[in-house]
Amino acid sequence: MAQEVSNQRLIMDTVHLQRLRAGVLVDLNRSYPHLLDIESLLALDSERNHRTVLRELWYLHDLGLVSRKKNQRWRITASGRDFLLGLVKADGIMSPSLLNSIGED
Repeated sequence: MAQEVSNQRLIMDTVHLQRLRAGVLVDLNRSYPHLLDIESLLALDSERNHRTVLRELWYLHDLGLVSRKKNQRWRITASGRDFLLGLVKADGIMSPSLLNSIGED
């Protein structure tokens, strides 16, 4: 029973991270081609915290889906935009087809 609860928590944590990553991409896509700083990304969703968002931005950076400028401002890359359109696959991020919007409106 304890193992089952632990597995369910891991699944929920994983889904939460995948959704956070996708949400950050959507927010950056909405502001494209402008860059956003961490504070702006945090202001868009009150459930986000600085450390988690920064960690996930670096994860997305390592995948090549976002880029970072000198002053800690972030921008979605062409690959990130293609991911949101379903043209590029990336593990660890919620599928764009499961999102309400990809920020193109």
